[in-house]
Amino acid sequence: MPTREVYWNIHHVWAMYALLVPTLLIFGYGIYRRYRLWRRGRPYPLRWGEVFLRTKVVVLEVLAHRRMLREAYSGFSHFVLFAGFLILFVGTLVVMIHEDFKVRIMQGAFYLYFQSLALDVFGALATLGVVMLAAKRYLVRPARLHANVPERAGAMRQRPWEDAGLLALIFIILVTGFLVEGLRIAATDDPWGRWSPVGWFLAQLFEAQWDVKTMRSVHRFLWWFHLGLTFGLIAWLPYTKLLHIFTAAANVFLRPLEPAGARLKPLDVKASEVLGVARIGDFAWKDLLDLDACTECGRCQQECPATTTGKPLSPKTLILDLREALSASEKESIPLIGRFVREETLWSCTTCMACMQACPVFIEHVPKIVNLRRYLVMEEARVPELMAEALRSLEDRGHPFRGTTFSRTEWYRDLAVPHIREVDSVDFLLWVGCASALNERNQRVARAFVRVLREAGLRFAILGVEERCTGDPARRIGNEYLFEQLVRENIQRL
Repeated sequence: MPTREVYWNIHHVWAMYALLVPTLLIFGYGIYRRYRLWRRGRPYPLRWGEVFLRTKVVVLEVLAHRRMLREAYSGFSHFVLFAGFLILFVGTLVVMIHEDFKVRIMQGAFYLYFQSLALDVFGALATLGVVMLAAKRYLVRPARLHANVPERAGAMRQRPWEDAGLLALIFIILVTGFLVEGLRIAATDDPWGRWSPVGWFLAQLFEAQWDVKTMRSVHRFLWWFHLGLTFGLIAWLPYTKLLHIFTAAANVFLRPLEPAGARLKPLDVKASEVLGVARIGDFAWKDLLDLDACTECGRCQQECPATTTGKPLSPKTLILDLREALSASEKESIPLIGRFVREETLWSCTTCMACMQACPVFIEHVPKIVNLRRYLVMEEARVPELMAEALRSLEDRGHPFRGTTFSRTEWYRDLAVPHIREVDSVDFLLWVGCASALNERNQRVARAFVRVLREAGLRFAILGVEERCTGDPARRIGNEYLFEQLVRENIQRL
């Protein structure tokens, strides 16, 4: 029956289990250390009734790489590396069940098709993925993988060797695994060796060069070397960006399911001790998990209009700097603005949420920026002059356009649009908005929309001069108090 000896040519197997204990302890401590930091955050509401939907999202975004595959090269290379290691991990579990629990499943057709053929194919794909990722990072060198916009040194600048070290380590682990397999096939003249195509190919090379004694010696050395590197990677994993293997999946599962515009949570101005976010512990714990979920792929930076136009903002670097602040909070709680995040960075954001749409692990960049702005605006009264003028105009005139020459009635004077008080009933209340009513170019849009509604036979009316701003600009700037005030006024008016 097709099978193989699990620990062929290996003596003192107990040493492997002895090495596994400190490996798992170091790994577990690394996970616990990050978990302890996440717990510093404020409560975050979870709705467990959505487990099925959340699980579906994890399958699509984590296992199937839906967002990742929007970029063909990067998506494919990461997917084959991910899938390769996932299958190799399952293969390792099969060995454990077969050898340690004495459930003899590693034999017959399963051994040939999965444990031999599938593991070789997926191992080769994983190796290809590593090579492709290394080529993109060090030969193509896209700016999003290397640029670090702020002047201060962030986490990415402190460990430039980490990416190269991880790629090299993973590559060596994969290659030594194939070498060990090839040496075993060659030395034992394995009758089922052809089912492992990569191992069998290497076996032909070894047979032509070495005798069995030499192959056994090299096999034994490489087996322990491969094991040591693998255990080293496992122990090191929670202290590197590879932590995202776990945190990314958790972050996708826990992500807000509301539309993007509804993800900025209201702020209880009266009950909050601190308005906005001043220190890392002022974020919700889910925000802190966000930071450790970042893969540093730079897709957010690539899509950001502020970065593209040369503003001092990179969404990627912002997340890495906040991650650095999270790590530093183990010793002391340090104010974020000025030490880890510059004010210019926060005010450069247009709150368009392109970064959030691009992020493959669903990090919430914009809510973090707005919460930091809230602290600056409502606690420190530090606002750029242009935005301060918009806030004053909202308070005084009910719109953010200081100096506009238009009123809210001019755009529809020749259209005979009914006022809500002039009609008994309507199908819709048309909320025109400040931009459509007070901007000459946008007025043409509002007029065209009125004609569309009439062609559709819909009954509608407007508020006219009684309409005030929704407060959205105030909220994006960070003045939550003014936003709530405008919302209450609009609700009372309706």
